[in-house]
Amino acid sequence: MIEKIDFDKKKIIGRRSARLAIVQALYQMNFTGKNAAYVINEFKNYRFVKSDQEDFYSQIDFDFFSFILKGNEISKKEIDSHIANILDKDWNLKRINQISYAILRAGAFEFLECPDIPTKVIISEYVDIAHDFFDDKEIGFVNGVLDNLAQMLRSKDTSKKKIH
Repeated sequence: MIEKIDFDKKKIIGRRSARLAIVQALYQMNFTGKNAAYVINEFKNYRFVKSDQEDFYSQIDFDFFSFILKGNEISKKEIDSHIANILDKDWNLKRINQISYAILRAGAFEFLECPDIPTKVIISEYVDIAHDFFDDKEIGFVNGVLDNLAQMLRSKDTSKKKIH
């Protein structure tokens, strides 16, 4: 039983670390125009470098990181459409802070493609990331949009898909 608990804790930490890296990578993709394969390779070779010391990047669930980035690239139009549908009519995607936009895209993709991860976990994890960057107003915006996305994209009859 102890091994399972250690594995679960490691998995939770790996995904939590991956989510922050995902937001950074989506921001980079949007800012530079580089594709997912390029950014994944760049993170793997220059940021996720193994070292003797444990640090943030050494704990990342790389498969989860890659899955979310590749999926975001493939589903960008669909994800953007869902986010745009949540925004007030006077807002558009170009008005959203780019870090918030990356957080929302990552969360939306998880709502769509990771039904084995509870909705409240996805919202909580990405709101925690928003706390690292923003004040209460922007955090409230991110939380509200994620909550509305969850209501729109998740239903009780969602079939369980397994990811990596």
